[in-house]
Amino acid sequence: MKTKKSANIFAKILYFGISICGGILMGLSISYAPAVMDSMPALIGFCLFCVFSASIVQIIVHEGGHLLFGLLSGYRFSSFRIGSLALVRVSGKFKLRRYSVSGTAGQCLMLPPEEGWENMKVIAYNMGGALLNIITALAAFFLADITEGFLADWLGTLGTMGMVYAALNGVPINNGQLSNDGSNMLNLVRNPSLKKCFWVQLAAVGALAEGTRLRDMPQEWFAIPEGYDFSNPLCSAVRIMETQRLMDQGRYETAAEEMRAMLRQGGLQGLYENLIRLDLVTAEMITSGDDADTGVLKEKAMKRFMSSMGRSPSVIRTLYCAALVNDKDPKKAQELRKKFERTAVTYPYPAELHMERELMDAALERSKED
Repeated sequence: MKTKKSANIFAKILYFGISICGGILMGLSISYAPAVMDSMPALIGFCLFCVFSASIVQIIVHEGGHLLFGLLSGYRFSSFRIGSLALVRVSGKFKLRRYSVSGTAGQCLMLPPEEGWENMKVIAYNMGGALLNIITALAAFFLADITEGFLADWLGTLGTMGMVYAALNGVPINNGQLSNDGSNMLNLVRNPSLKKCFWVQLAAVGALAEGTRLRDMPQEWFAIPEGYDFSNPLCSAVRIMETQRLMDQGRYETAAEEMRAMLRQGGLQGLYENLIRLDLVTAEMITSGDDADTGVLKEKAMKRFMSSMGRSPSVIRTLYCAALVNDKDPKKAQELRKKFERTAVTYPYPAELHMERELMDAALERSKED
């Protein structure tokens, strides 16, 4: 626990240091703009425009780097997300969908190489985003040096933000909430056996996009041998998928036992811990009815998490179950069910939605028994 706390403190200090350096560089890069120097609001607006637009460009560049170097490494396209807007390949067709993941501004997911996990290349795919940020930043700095005026200021900001994004994603950081690209790459290089966990994550997400439910995926995907460090984010992600697979099979008590074991073990990243706690509450409400402890849903940290993941089917499902089973409020539950269906229209993984609907139906039946 002390090691995890120290890592979190180090990550925060590193994030703060990189942000300060980025701010200084950005201030130096925006040096012209004489037309707005006499108007502070206009200058601030210009600076904000430069930072916001340059950040959007570098997020796209970063995810494009994962896509480019993933394709060069034998991976295949699955989805490309910026903010909450995602381009997803479903049954060979590209579709626009909406979803988001707390703590991420974008994400490029690829299908793993077909030959298996043992010889899959992981460095280029994981570090491709940071590398393309650096290349773009150097090009922007060069162009800023040979241009003038507002364009030079914007290019300077683009270069600065490129370096900031490269550092935040490329320098190995585990901030307690989510591992970055550099941390994942370092784990995979140090322990090649973790490639199986990485392969399973990508393969499972790809299968979900094609309409395969977790309960129908091969059991051997989730059979991680003993000896793996399950506190490692790559392993814990697969273990969470296995608990969700048990939920999808209707084995709620077994899933709950596994989730409690993971929480007792500790060492989980914030994102994964929150997802497990939500699933555990749902499993307990289905198996124990209004005897289930839903106090976690009232915790400030959990409320913040659920707010940041407001369009997540699992969050809406948990609140729906709580409204039915714990609050005895069918009107509130009905509104949440409507919200779920509105979200489902643009959600990229229909197979996951089938599971969520069955969980809500199970909670509805349980509410009738209490």
